Amino acid sequence: YVLSYDHYFSDYLHAKIEAYYQQVYDVPVLNDPEKSISTINSELTVEPMVNEGKGKNIGIELTVEKFFSNNYYFLVTASLFDSKFTGVTDEWYDTKYNKGYVTNFIGGKEFKDGKNGKNIIGLNGKFLFAGGQRDIPVLLEESILAGEQVLEQKNRWGDQLEDYYRIDFGVSYRINN
Repeated sequence: YVLSYDHYFSDYLHAKIEAYYQQVYDVPVLNDPEKSISTINSELTVEPMVNEGKGKNIGIELTVEKFFSNNYYFLVTASLFDSKFTGVTDEWYDTKYNKGYVTNFIGGKEFKDGKNGKNIIGLNGKFLFAGGQRDIPVLLEESILAGEQVLEQKNRWGDQLEDYYRIDFGVSYRINN
């Protein structure tokens, strides 16, 4: 299900907001109530799987876009979401992809240079800020006793790493003849 509103403020400025809810049924999952291995997380196994899993995604997305004009552009996106799945039990777990949120700020500007302003200096940047990746928890006491790493099997993607951010910046010079 999707509810969307899309609006053009001008030929060059656009905004969109979308709310969504998705349900997935008959997902192949490991036929073991003590393990939450599901193809919804891109996990495969040689052990028998059954089509008894479920999944659900719910979220809201906002996009504001300024198309390239007057020598600049930008794009701002923000997503808040929750992504869950079940194994053969009806217990819901976070999927591998359940970061919770992702935001992007992208933009650029061009400046004319050179004789007759034919050449172009370009400045472009991107800033990404997102919830942390999901990880499989390590069972410390069991690992110490076993002498090797033992991973949680019931709530496989239960740990979430720290938030992630990234900044990219680029400069270009184009010679037009």
